[in-house]
Amino acid sequence: MSYITRTSSIVMVDQNCLTEAVHRLGGTIAKITATSANFLMNNKVWALQRLKNGSFQFSSENRQEVAQATKMFNELGNAYQAILKERKEAEERERKRIAKLQQDLQRLTEQASFEGIKHEELELDRSQIQKELQESEQTLSELQSKSAELERSRENYISITKQQVEEKAKEGSWGLAAMQDDPNKRRTRIQLRRKVKN
Repeated sequence: MSYITRTSSIVMVDQNCLTEAVHRLGGTIAKITATSANFLMNNKVWALQRLKNGSFQFSSENRQEVAQATKMFNELGNAYQAILKERKEAEERERKRIAKLQQDLQRLTEQASFEGIKHEELELDRSQIQKELQESEQTLSELQSKSAELERSRENYISITKQQVEEKAKEGSWGLAAMQDDPNKRRTRIQLRRKVKN
């Protein structure tokens, strides 16, 4: 059985990131629940259905509305992806900043112990660096928390989608022949075989 499902290059399942993307595009969120999302964007109120796997869907018989929804999803997907990229870059910047501040702090400590006396200027520099270091560590912690939440959303999406495909296959007398996960490409290949009844 060949069953291919495609999503956009980015599946928007993280609620906080989706909210941020809508705001970035000048929209406002009315409500996001476990089963729906309602927001105003481009002077149109969008009512989306949230699927079991966490992704969103728009349905309409009107072709013009479907075309508008496709455009809206593309814009939203691009903003969502840009936010993800910015978060990763911010994490990397904070990691580098923390490493530099730790080196500076170590250098000041060695300098103070080498000279044998503590200077007020060195202590002032040290306290300033320690303060910046704490702020950077806090920022990094917040960014990592957002990344972990996003990863949980992605994993939940993947596992539920796999389960849905397996359930649908069983309904049609299909059996799971193979399942391959490729985390690098973020792709899962599920191979099904028809169960033969004698």
